[in-house]
Amino acid sequence: MKSFLKPLFLVALLVVISSQAGAAEYGTFESFYSAGGLGFWGWTGIILGSVAVGALTFFTFGGGAAAAPAWMTAVGTWIGSTVGLSGIAAANFGLALLGGGTIAAGGLGVAGGVTVLATAMAFSTDVVASYSIDAALEKYTHSKFIEANKKMLTLPIPRNTEGGKAYKAVMEHLKKEFKSDQGLSSEDNQQVLNRAIEILTEKMYAENDKDYQLKDNTLLALLYLQTNNYAEARNAAWNAISIGTEANEKHTMASFIHALAELADPEQECSAETLHKLRTAYLQESDNKLIPIMTGSCLDRMMLQYRSGNLEISKLDDFCQIITNRKIGKKLSAQSLEIFITRSMILLKDTQQLIRTVAKDESMVKQGKICRELKVRLERHKNLIELLQNTAFPQVERLAGNFPEESQVKPDDLSLLLYQYHNEIHELENLIGG
Repeated sequence: MKSFLKPLFLVALLVVISSQAGAAEYGTFESFYSAGGLGFWGWTGIILGSVAVGALTFFTFGGGAAAAPAWMTAVGTWIGSTVGLSGIAAANFGLALLGGGTIAAGGLGVAGGVTVLATAMAFSTDVVASYSIDAALEKYTHSKFIEANKKMLTLPIPRNTEGGKAYKAVMEHLKKEFKSDQGLSSEDNQQVLNRAIEILTEKMYAENDKDYQLKDNTLLALLYLQTNNYAEARNAAWNAISIGTEANEKHTMASFIHALAELADPEQECSAETLHKLRTAYLQESDNKLIPIMTGSCLDRMMLQYRSGNLEISKLDDFCQIITNRKIGKKLSAQSLEIFITRSMILLKDTQQLIRTVAKDESMVKQGKICRELKVRLERHKNLIELLQNTAFPQVERLAGNFPEESQVKPDDLSLLLYQYHNEIHELENLIGG
């Protein structure tokens, strides 16, 4: 080879190697959710389709329910803008991530969730929403948790069409049949997703290419997750993780799905391995625009489990540290931390309100079983305040310049809120007999 051609040859070789390396990332969120030529859906339909329809009615309550306060709407829009939404669509989606209307709001519904969050951020000792004490004190059951999961946030359907024959066949089916104006949990879309699983399992085993196998197994895990089949979601995700590990490729999306399927399955626990997979998903693809969706999806399950006494406070603490890791961009970390703190405030307000409501009924206060349950709830209440003080608050200070102007998650505001909740503990203890 002539000497003057060598540099050109090396440049061409580097371009080929670089493009091959980029193309090999079939297990990442980017591989599923980048634009990738999918012009037939906008982000609005795909993203909003991942949220239960009931969580999308913040501006259409009906009756005498008040709309979300201006600051919540502004912060919701800020979060929704990350995935390309704008206007009411962005605000609705961001508010769903913040927790108003989801099961993480303590089952208070959309209007109750918004009201409780607004008063939690302003701190009030008034009882602000009526709800059934029996329902609030109802014991956690596996069947109820499985049912609640159907109304929780999850990953949206894929956006990218690049892949093998099996993957493309599924995407063509979704393009034709998926109803983007309905939530994933709707009966129609559940049928569409189940048929997608059938198509994929019929065709995927003919694939010999490891990249396509990785993408097919990751997609299968996602479809099982979206149809609430958590055991099969874990199995498919584990196959994808194994293929990715063997091929030395990233498998961030499969890691996240495996972890989320564990959080969603009452037969599983949030273990150190669950958190390791979440850490992998967040930190190995730290610029992923779906990070707020990931955070909201995890917190839906984690907050319900914590509220029910089935999740240790240390696991919530670990998760808070993951979402605020310095490898993640500051704006994405700030959005995740905003979601974490507001959902924590919802839970603090919910516990406060429950104790004050029960305390007004002398017959209930005299029941030892009820008082014992409230004391356990109050201990979790104290632990959550401590977590916010020791783990979340320092990160708010670090990320202070990355929250929107309207945000209630500011160092001074949060410090005052936590001070008020902490000072109220003794009074709450007295209400339930020390």
